[in-house]
Amino acid sequence: MDEEVNNLLTPIYYNIENPSSFSSASKLYHIVNADGKKIGYHKIKRWLNAQDNYSLQKTPRRSFRRLRVYTTGIGNLMDVDLMQVSNLSQWNSGYNFILVAIDCFSRRLWMQPSKSKKGVDIAKAFEKILQTAKVDKIRSDVDGCFKSKVVQKLFKERGVRHFVTKNEIKANYAERVIQTIKNKFYRYFTKKRTYRYIDNLQKFVKSYNATPHRSLNYIAPNDVTPENEADVWVQQYLNKKKSPDKTSRPNTKNPQKLKTEADLKRKRRLQRRKSYKFKIGSLVRIAYTRHIFDRSYSQKWTDEIFKVVRRFKNRTSRFIN
Repeated sequence: MDEEVNNLLTPIYYNIENPSSFSSASKLYHIVNADGKKIGYHKIKRWLNAQDNYSLQKTPRRSFRRLRVYTTGIGNLMDVDLMQVSNLSQWNSGYNFILVAIDCFSRRLWMQPSKSKKGVDIAKAFEKILQTAKVDKIRSDVDGCFKSKVVQKLFKERGVRHFVTKNEIKANYAERVIQTIKNKFYRYFTKKRTYRYIDNLQKFVKSYNATPHRSLNYIAPNDVTPENEADVWVQQYLNKKKSPDKTSRPNTKNPQKLKTEADLKRKRRLQRRKSYKFKIGSLVRIAYTRHIFDRSYSQKWTDEIFKVVRRFKNRTSRFIN
């Protein structure tokens, strides 16, 4: 591993307060290059893959079709949900839950710990969040703690309209950010050899809010302001470009697009060469489980690293170490 790249990325990636700490390769790439340090994406990707805390928790990419949520601007709609961390409570002063709130427009995040799901405890957490968050509507799942009398009274006093969603994706913005935060948590745990996060909880929030978001055209939530609100709205809802359909085939009926026989043979040769995902000698990990509903933040890959020594052509990939 390039020593210069390692010395540059280590203090950025492992400092909780920094934007893009314990995050993905693309976000680390944008932060590093925004500071004027020119490091290629593939170098950053290789460096991250060499870090156990990143590669062990790396999430397999799967595409899901999701409903669009339209908002009018900052503070129009907030998604809330409870992050369950009861398995970590003995190391974190008895806190079993974290109330997670995210502005659906700016992606700004708030988090407050709670020891139980009782209405009184959740109301206290909401009160701390609403001291700095100005919001018109709050969306949550059907969890009873959000419908308790104490919480509803607080919403009424603050002029907040609360409603629940009963579809399968629930409060999807909150659900998604919980996955991101838990990924950060477990990468931090793997690196620091500890399960205590409570002392650094707001540092994780600070880091997230300063990290550029792809959905905001790589603007950080902190940088979404009333001054650029209209531009961000246009970028989110009007300037969406359709991703190219990689499965579509070229139109061979159009004679202008037909290639020569030599070109087709060359293309077939290249396809045969690239038919294997891994090269002989590649170092790989083996997945424990790769099911759709596995927890994304827990370890999914073996600690052991294997070397590919033989490959076989088959409809399903099969490798022997």
